[in-house]
Amino acid sequence: MGTTRGPGRGRARDAYRRVIGLTGPLLPCVSFLGRLPTATIQFGSVLLVARTHGSPTTAGLTGGVPALGEVVCGPLVGRLADRHGQRPVVLAFSLVNAVAVAVAVLVAGAPAGLPGPALVPLGAVAGATVPLVGPLARARLVALARRSGASEATVGAALSFESTLDELPFVLGPALVGLAAVLTHPAYAMAAAAALAATCGTAFALQPTSHATTPARPATPAPAPLALTVRPAAYPGEPGNTLHARVPDTPPAARGRRRG
Repeated sequence: MGTTRGPGRGRARDAYRRVIGLTGPLLPCVSFLGRLPTATIQFGSVLLVARTHGSPTTAGLTGGVPALGEVVCGPLVGRLADRHGQRPVVLAFSLVNAVAVAVAVLVAGAPAGLPGPALVPLGAVAGATVPLVGPLARARLVALARRSGASEATVGAALSFESTLDELPFVLGPALVGLAAVLTHPAYAMAAAAALAATCGTAFALQPTSHATTPARPATPAPAPLALTVRPAAYPGEPGNTLHARVPDTPPAARGRRRG
């Protein structure tokens, strides 16, 4: 049995080593920490509002709307990343998300804060501005693997590795929030989530591998050169050696602009 497991484990270890070689050790750590805020905000909102307002109904609403905001605006974040690249999109959404979570913590934790139902829009904004580090990290890793000419086995190992990084925050995040709520206050866990969203989201956006998914700009075709030909006389009396210029074709839109 040991002889059959050895080669399989060795191949898996080599595959994951090649995956880490594509990104370096920093990107998986940053992307893992950047996913923790998404896993902690929902449960942390429930515990925070339940502690400060004493209403399970309001706590449930405040904890549920971040997920709804993420579902609604998630495709928009992905579309923007496909069009403009991951760096500007993740950078902007990470900072806005950190501010939204911090404001929600301050408002919910204030002794004379807003009434409970007024916290629901803040939770929706916090969910709508999630930078989607997990899906974008997966797309980046697959793009790096394809660009390097990696085998399908390496691509499969990369997807398996990313799936693990996706699941771990949703296991550890609520546990850390619950531990913080028992030992101190849920607001501390939410403040840590805001700090992670700002720092690790920024680090993920500015990581050099972000260029792997930057869309290529279409190249502008160079204008055709002006061709000059010399044509001899075709019949008696016509001047010989007539110089003819062949003007390159111009698109209709450009001709319209030229006439205007």
